[in-house]
Amino acid sequence: FGIAQLIDPEGLPAGSETASRLLLTPEYASPEQVTGGPITTASDTYQLGLLLYRLATGARPYDVPEDRLGLREAVQNADPRPPSRAASEADAIAADARRETPGRLARRLRGDLDAIVMKAIRRDPADRHASVADLDADLAAHLEGRPVEAVGGGPWYRVRKYFGRNVWAVPALAAAVLAMAAYVGVQGAHERQLEMERNVARAQARRAEAVKSFMVDLFRSADPWVSPDPDRGRNITVRAALATGADRARTELTD
Repeated sequence: FGIAQLIDPEGLPAGSETASRLLLTPEYASPEQVTGGPITTASDTYQLGLLLYRLATGARPYDVPEDRLGLREAVQNADPRPPSRAASEADAIAADARRETPGRLARRLRGDLDAIVMKAIRRDPADRHASVADLDADLAAHLEGRPVEAVGGGPWYRVRKYFGRNVWAVPALAAAVLAMAAYVGVQGAHERQLEMERNVARAQARRAEAVKSFMVDLFRSADPWVSPDPDRGRNITVRAALATGADRARTELTD
């Protein structure tokens, strides 16, 4: 991938042209190598990201010109394509090697792998993985179905990852939800039944109280001590009292 830095530039043979050239492999050079910036292990992360890109898609994130000026321009200004887009646009060699169609390979790369690779090859070294170990940790997390730091997803992303790792949790949760729904449904039906029975009981109690009050009032009308018409109360017969009650019942007890 190129020499990071010369320990002893003065140790080169006199007249050597190597010191004036870029000591790198153009296709895998990091932006800081091309522009002569400070070289750190972030350059290793970039180069491994490019290698992963090639392995995943069979393509490059951008075309690399052969001349030095064109190389500098491409690395500094060209926006790399996400691996999933490169896989869908490139020829089918990478997809065929995995017994996939380009579209299906693009779907597999979309998401975690897109985020991991694109973070590894960011132009600014400070925006990449802090170390090769961090890049490796993100790849391991992807393979194990755990949340990937490069994605920076929220709670829903982490929940989705959890269910992806624990396939048993989905049917278990569904069973729990169904059981809860069934319990709530049965409980609601039971409460509605109790309410209906209470309403029937209240209606029967009101009916019984109304009939009792009516009958008591009916026979009081024949009591000369409480009747508003004492003479009528002394002379009324049971038949007449019942006939009067029947007439009243048709209006006072209609409900």
